[in-house]
Amino acid sequence: MTVLLDLIDVCFHLANGAGSIIREVQRDREEHGIASLKASLKDEADPRTFLTVADKKSQDFIITGLRESFGNSLNIVGEEEEEEEEEAKGIKKTQASSSSKSTIEVAKDFAFQAWKTKVEQNLPEEYHLIKMEDLTVFIDPVDGTREFVEQRLHSCQTLIGISWRG
Repeated sequence: MTVLLDLIDVCFHLANGAGSIIREVQRDREEHGIASLKASLKDEADPRTFLTVADKKSQDFIITGLRESFGNSLNIVGEEEEEEEEEAKGIKKTQASSSSKSTIEVAKDFAFQAWKTKVEQNLPEEYHLIKMEDLTVFIDPVDGTREFVEQRLHSCQTLIGISWRG
């Protein structure tokens, strides 16, 4: 397995796990009202800059899973800067799951093996040589947070991008 495919594999599972966290936050909102989102504006002058508990919990879940899987050699840029800054400083975050499994073990409940096998067989040689320190992962845990707050849920998604030497 190549570093790149390992990273794609982990990101796939973490995105699915983050989606479960976001759906849990949405269920809590449906039961307890909008205040349960703990929504605030990152920039008070810009109504498009909402930050919610869904953003914080899902980004925490993704970063924790990436760090558990790849340590500090992986460059991570999270949209919710405060979370990544604390992670970079080594501040221990709470697990998204209360079980004794690691974050990624919880997320790997999703099927993915067939895709990995097919891609690995067809992956150009140059991608087999990629080093972890040449990769950066960009995270937007709830792309469309404003839409999430406004309950336009079909316009929300979790984005995890991987950049090589970029």
